[in-house]
This record gives sequence, structure tokens and C-alpha cells, in this order.
Amino acid sequence: MPARRSRSNRRHRQRGGAGLTIIKDDSMNTRNVASEANEEGKALLDAWMAANQEDINKILELFDADGEPIKGGDFPEGCVTATSFNDLYKWTMLPVVRKLESLKPDGQITVTFGIDLRDPKLRADLRAGKTAANANDLVSPLENAIYVALKDKLKPRKFDKGLFNYVLSGPRAKILEVDGGADFKEATIAAICDRPLVDNVTPFGVKYTPTKEDIDAGNVTVSFYYKHDINDPESKEPGTHFIEATGPWHRVTWLETSMMQCVYEAKLKTDLKNENIPYGKWLYGALLRCAKSVAYTIKVQKSFADASTSPTGRAWLAPSYPPTHPTHAGQKINGVPPPMTPALFTGRRTGGMAFILLQNLFHADHFSFITPLAPMETVTHSGTGRTFSLGTSSCDANFILTQKLQLAKKDTPRCLPPAGTHAHELSMVTSILFPDLDVETKATTQVIGHFLYAKYVWAKSGRAGPMPMLPDTLGSRVFLNAANKYTVPNYSIGLPNPIDIPAIESAAETPLISIISSGRQDSGNLLDFKQNMLNGGYKIPDTELTKSMMASEIDDTETLSNAAAAGYGSFGAGGFFGDSAKVWTKATDANGLKKYGSMAVKAVRVMYKKDIDIDSAVMPYMVETNVSGTPYLLGYPVKIGDPSSGAQPKLTPSDKLSIDKNQELVKITSANGSEKTFVQAVKEWASAAREAAGAPAPGNTITGEPKKSLKSIFDWTSKTGRPGAAGGRRRSSRRNNRSSRRNNRRSSRRNNRRY
Repeated sequence: MPARRSRSNRRHRQRGGAGLTIIKDDSMNTRNVASEANEEGKALLDAWMAANQEDINKILELFDADGEPIKGGDFPEGCVTATSFNDLYKWTMLPVVRKLESLKPDGQITVTFGIDLRDPKLRADLRAGKTAANANDLVSPLENAIYVALKDKLKPRKFDKGLFNYVLSGPRAKILEVDGGADFKEATIAAICDRPLVDNVTPFGVKYTPTKEDIDAGNVTVSFYYKHDINDPESKEPGTHFIEATGPWHRVTWLETSMMQCVYEAKLKTDLKNENIPYGKWLYGALLRCAKSVAYTIKVQKSFADASTSPTGRAWLAPSYPPTHPTHAGQKINGVPPPMTPALFTGRRTGGMAFILLQNLFHADHFSFITPLAPMETVTHSGTGRTFSLGTSSCDANFILTQKLQLAKKDTPRCLPPAGTHAHELSMVTSILFPDLDVETKATTQVIGHFLYAKYVWAKSGRAGPMPMLPDTLGSRVFLNAANKYTVPNYSIGLPNPIDIPAIESAAETPLISIISSGRQDSGNLLDFKQNMLNGGYKIPDTELTKSMMASEIDDTETLSNAAAAGYGSFGAGGFFGDSAKVWTKATDANGLKKYGSMAVKAVRVMYKKDIDIDSAVMPYMVETNVSGTPYLLGYPVKIGDPSSGAQPKLTPSDKLSIDKNQELVKITSANGSEKTFVQAVKEWASAAREAAGAPAPGNTITGEPKKSLKSIFDWTSKTGRPGAAGGRRRSSRRNNRSSRRNNRRSSRRNNRRY
């Protein structure tokens, strides 16, 4: 592999008319983080590049000098597809999406995903030169670069049915059949793969509002616009940019991370161009950071697996159920990994497919696989002395490396197996679909989403991995209360033996929390989360040990070490493994603004034909609107996460509130005549929910009493999800008295057509 010094600005070596070359630059071996992994990581990368030049070149030949995919050969449209920057969870969550769609009128749920541009420098660069007068014009170079990327790079991408069939094989072969068998699976794949990723991109400055024609046609539309009257959240300077994708849930879900990655890469390449840095040089730096983080991870894994060096003073041992346990006596706890086993969350905020493929190849060559799932065969690197990995989120990387390029060593595929479950998207959208069920017990809708995942994905795939929970949407304690309260069929009976679903569903029920075997921490304090799990009964029976926990907010070496010391068995990380410069260096511009490209994407609006009456007094995030005269319900999903300190559950002004920023200026009038902003009303509601759940502390037990069968309020066998209902509309609660209905009409007039 050619190695070049940073001072060289010569053109890349051509390969087949155009080619990508990794430009080695030893000056990029920064040492801002004191760790032996600095040098160990560089040695790992240098040795790997030298030993694998031929296979690395096979990847590089798929791209031009700027990292853009080349069309031709086995990749007539290039190696980037509509799913290249999606995670496995998009496939494993899809059965639940389709089930929920079937419960709504005409099977239609329209979802909008919006990008939260968290990087202050990115926002400042976008605002450069913007005024109220030119709000609908492309002004800044970054505005133009992002719009061109959305229109010319994102919109043309196509789906690959071969990849879908590859992912949905083996243990996952039947999950997409839902309630309709193989025909439903094929119809769903066709509904996605026979359409482009994006149907329309609006002109810059135009906010898209769904039309009856687009809803009926199932179209997906991307829009990029600017509002001068909504201030920047930090600088308070006027102006906020919005980047959104809207369409039917089962189609637009593929835009969530794809759209964010498109924006991230456009920003990255604009910065590289401005700083005269070749893409190949950035690629080497990203791989070097990846190698350092891999080296650091291995050091942590080995230290915590060895009793003589472990800070906890004991070696890792996969725990077993106590001999007295009536069902699982002596069995190993399902899904408990070796210490700090990583999952590679790749493809979201990343500099392109070239890096993803090389990153995945590097990981496969330095970790063993712990729980390989279909479509790969059971593969391990026994005897190599390697530590373990849970897998990669990128199905495309696995498909390209193992099936297209067929890279292997001694018949061992050189890519981690796909790994993933579900995401906040599921809880956030479901909260809008059945908002009345959250009135009495908050997070009831989150229990519905988790239960449907257990039924249609985990149980149907033979319970091949752990049953996960992602509890922090409104705060983990809020979820744990609902998960203890509602009983569901006990799909964990008889683990690890094959499951008899009909027999289990006719047997006695158990609280949802008892069938969960992997708790994912994604916000707040690591130790607070652990205490919440103990308070909520998420522990090995007859012990005070939590079941498996995953830390998925690992963004630096200190957080990784802290998670290991706190007893977490696994962690998920993306930017930590190469994309994020802040892990191994400190990057700011001349004005001191961070240059990390931080951003997130969430479901910001959900709309469907009206099927219940709403009470805005207890559902402040719901309004009524109409499309071509037809009543619709429009909801704004809320996410607040866990507090930074569990002792202070109340939302503070600096706490994150994930909600549509278009609502910042919307005023609402309560029943008593007082006026406040829409966002403030929602924030008060969310804060009250988290406060009511209490704080993590020994003895602060979450019981969820009194127990209640989930099926008493949500019947997944009915046409609407309502017990005993074949369809039609129902009142949301007894609170819908004459006064609240007047409030609803006032809210409807105020919010109508405010999509």
C-alpha cells in the first residue's frame, strides 16, 4: 500500500482511471489522550495495512480519489445503496412497524424525521450570510453543498433485494411474515425495494406539508429549509435550518440515518476542501483513530477479564440462575457477554462507505465473533487469543465484504456478523399512535413497542440473542414502572430451548421486565442507570446483580473505562471507532468552536387519520389537523432521556428535549386561560413524568403495582389494537368532558395545518 507524507499534495495514484489511496501521515498520531493505546494503535494499523494490502486495495478500487463510489463491474450503480448507512435494527424493527401500520386507518402512518444539528460550528457555517430576506435562497457554500448532496447523492439511491433476502434469512427468515405469512413478507420487501429511497426533494426553502395525493401514493419527500425567526439554541443568533424526510413509516424509516450521514459527509468534505486536505489523508487519520480505540478496547477487556488486574477484584464469569429458580435453574443468563464486548455502531455519522468497509475489515481482523446470527454460519476465531465483539450494525458492509468481494481467511468471512435490535424511533412513534394509553401510566406505549418486538422478532427468530430494552425515552424509571406493571406472554420460558409460541401465549403471563435480558443505557449517569435497573427488578433472581447491561453512549476512553468499572458487559460505539476526532485529539476552529460535526436525527412528527378523541390537557404533544377535509391526528414525539444526575430528575433549561423545533414559537392557551409556548407545555409534562418516577437509590423500589395484563388495554389480535374493537373511534378517557372537548376544538383551530 502506498504511503505518503502529509506535505505531499500530488494527485492520487490512478487505479482504473480513478482510484482512492490512503495517504499515510505520521503527524496525525496525536497524543492528547495519555494512553499506551496511542502507540499500540499505530502499530496495529501499520502491521495490518502491510499484511493486507491486496484486500485493502480491493476496497479502495471501488472509490475515486474523493471517496465517491465508482460505477461498474459488480457494482453497476456503485457500492452505495439505499441501505448503506442504515443499521440492522431497521430490518429487525420492520416487523413491528408493519404491525403497527396495520392497526391504523388504511394502514397509513406518516412520519417525519428531522436532523438536530448539534455542532455549533456547523450551524454557524450554515447561517453565514443568512437574513430574513434571503431565507429561501442558497447563500452559504455549506448550504449549497448539503442541498446538492441531498438532491444528487441521496435521492438516486436504490434498494437491493438481494441484500434484503440475505439479511432476512436464517433465524430472521420469518420475522417479516408478521401475521400474514410469506406473502406479507414478499409484499413488504416489494413495497420498499420497488421504490426509490426518495421520491421528491423540494426546492430549498420550502417546508413540505403532506398532501392527500402523496399520502395515498406512499411518497417520500426530503426538504431543506431555513427559519430566520427561530434562534440558535446556544448563540441565540437568529436563524435555524431544518433538514427533514417525510413519508409512510415503512419507507421513510430508511431515511433516518441515511439522511444524517449524507449531511455529515457533505460537511466533512466541505471542510476538507476548505483546508486543502485530500480525502485519502482524512481516511488514514480515521483508520488510525479506529486502531487506537480498538487497542484501548482490547486493553480494557483483558484487564477486566483478569482477576489479578481487574479494578473490581474478580474475573468475569457468566452468571447462572440460582439452583432454586423454578424455570432456569443452573442455566447461564441469556445474553450476558464477556466484559466490555463492543458492538460497532457504524454508518451514521461517518465519512463515507470507503471508511465503513475498511473499518469493518479492521474490526473483523482484531476481534472474534461472540453471537453470530444469520445469514452467517456460526463462526469463531478459537485459539487466536482475541477478545470478542458482538458484531457490526452495518449489513451492507457485511454483504459487500463477504458476499461481493468474498474476502476471507481460511474460510472465515472477514466481517463481523450483523448485530442490532430496535431504537428510540419505535418508542417515540408508538407514543403518538396510542397516546390515550399513556394518560394513566406513562410509557405504556413503550411497553407495547417492546412487547411487539418480543413477539414478532425475538420469539420468531428463536430468541437467538438477548431480549433488549431501551428505556430512557421519558427516563428509565418511567419505563421500568410500566414494564413492571404490565404482564405479557412469557416468551423467556424454557431458554435456551426452541420456543413453542402458541403454548407460551396460552400460559400464565409475567411482567414485561422479567423477559428482558439486555438493558441499554443511552443517556444520563452510568451508575444511576445501574441503580435504576436494580430498583426496577432487572436483576438475576435471588441476587442483587443486574442482568446484562450495555453502555451505548461511549464517546471517549474515560467513559469506556467507567462503564467497565461499573459492571457493564458490553458497549456500543460509532464515532469512538474512528469518525470522531475528539476521542484522540481536540479540534476547534479559529473562533474556538468545536469541529466534531455532532448531530442526531429523531422522529419529529407523526400523522394518521383520526381514530380517537384527544385531550390536549393530558396529551400536550397531540393536536388535530386535516388533510383535504379529512380529520387527522398529528403528534410531536418527545424524548428527554435520563438526567445527568439521578438525584435531580426535574428537567433543567440546559437538559435536552427532543421535539420539533418548529414548535418553538407556537403559543397555546390552557383551559384556565394562561398562555405558554407549545415547547414549554410539553417540557413541563415530560419533567413531571420523570420527577414522579423518583430517583435511583437503594431501597427506592419500582414495583409497578397494581399489575395489569397488557391485553386488557392493547389487543394485538384485533384490527385496531383496541380490545374487542373491529374498528371505529373511541374516547380517549373519562377526562374528555365537555370542557376539555371545547379545549380540543380551540387547540384544533390553533394548530390546524401546522405540520
